[in-house]
Amino acid sequence: MVAFREQQGKFQLLWTYETGGRIPGSPVTGLDGNIRIHSGDEHLHIVSPAGERIGNPAKVGEPLGWATPLVDEKNATWICGYHGGLIRVAADGRMDETPFFRGRQRFDSTGLIQRGVLYVGAENACVYAIDLRGERGKNLWDHLAERGRTGWFINSALAVAPGPVLIVASRDDRLYGFQLDGQQLWSLDMDGQMLGSPVVDADGSVYVGLSLVQGREQPRGALVRVDGLSHRIRWRYDTAAPVESTPVIGDDGVVYCGDNDGMVHAVDSDGRAVWTEQVAAAIRSPGTILGQELVVFGLENGTFAALRCSSRKIRPGTWSKYLGALAQSGLVTV
Repeated sequence: MVAFREQQGKFQLLWTYETGGRIPGSPVTGLDGNIRIHSGDEHLHIVSPAGERIGNPAKVGEPLGWATPLVDEKNATWICGYHGGLIRVAADGRMDETPFFRGRQRFDSTGLIQRGVLYVGAENACVYAIDLRGERGKNLWDHLAERGRTGWFINSALAVAPGPVLIVASRDDRLYGFQLDGQQLWSLDMDGQMLGSPVVDADGSVYVGLSLVQGREQPRGALVRVDGLSHRIRWRYDTAAPVESTPVIGDDGVVYCGDNDGMVHAVDSDGRAVWTEQVAAAIRSPGTILGQELVVFGLENGTFAALRCSSRKIRPGTWSKYLGALAQSGLVTV
């Protein structure tokens, strides 16, 4: 893991922290300011803002390909287990002797935490609502009663819209809205794969990237806006390559995403291009916005690109980026 500081348009390397394996998910931070990373060395590492290891890494098993850890209000870290279930690591790095929630289904997605309940998608096409407030986890939704059920497995990160409503992108190419009791409010055929994750604006509008593949044609992509009231597609901004990047919404309403040809797109709330810019490699990472009007994406060649933009910060009071906010914990605060 590397840390940079931006000063006057230049990036200064602050520190590096090495693990014994690759890190497929994103770093997450707790309310204590410490950073968590789940490494391919099968350990959860807790790192201070200065890049120093805190305690001994907890052996939590191999990371899943899509899942990123979450951190709750007590600074406990929640890990989706490689063989199923949910693992808890306390703020001091101590791990429970047994899984907090047992189950054969793997939660290979990134969830979110809302008022002591962790919501996360699973490989059996269901969203689970796991109560974190006891000594052992309990799923609050009855899937046999069709609570939280989609048409295929779930890998994309969950988002939350006003209501609150859980926004779920399923691999059946449908976007779903669920109440917090698991009841489905709506679903929408997106006519394309959602390999990134959705983000949500203050009015409930959902933005998500699509990968469009038709027969032997060259794959294309699109950024789609789903209306927050009608839950129908309001517009589609077409791109020459698939959009697997998770968008980020700026405070001025401009939405930024990257595509697999290495093009960054800035799109206004009416679906019109504000600007486009070619960078050095494909973009599949989520975007974020830093101070000094910079939008930043990680690139497939192991570098990142920072571009000047009109937005001063991410859209406040919304689920406007991957994991919701710059706090990067997965806690619902909107």
